[in-house]
Amino acid sequence: LIQLLTEHLNRFPTSYIAYLHRAALYAEVGRYEEAIADNQKLIDHDEKRWGIALNYQAEAYCLSGQYEKALATINRYFEVCRKEIVSQVYCTRADIYKQMGMQQEAEEDMKQYRKLNQ
Repeated sequence: LIQLLTEHLNRFPTSYIAYLHRAALYAEVGRYEEAIADNQKLIDHDEKRWGIALNYQAEAYCLSGQYEKALATINRYFEVCRKEIVSQVYCTRADIYKQMGMQQEAEEDMKQYRKLNQ
């Protein structure tokens, strides 16, 4: 599927949804740098419209052990998408906080996550 999306993007380089799908697939198979790069294309195109790419990019940074970059990226989501915050972003940031040993912050974000999912 990654190859098909790559071929599609070679023909239609402004098919931004294809970057989002390919980034998710890259992350799923452990190709985090490629996932980060595809998400960055979306962020560069329109950070507010593709705010979810900030969440996915933060997850890829976290999975690759780049916790400071992960935290900076997810916090950027909170800055850019203040009115459109989805519960999953709190869960992502909680995971990052846990990896960084910031348990209190992780617990606070999980409270927000649960609150939004009631």
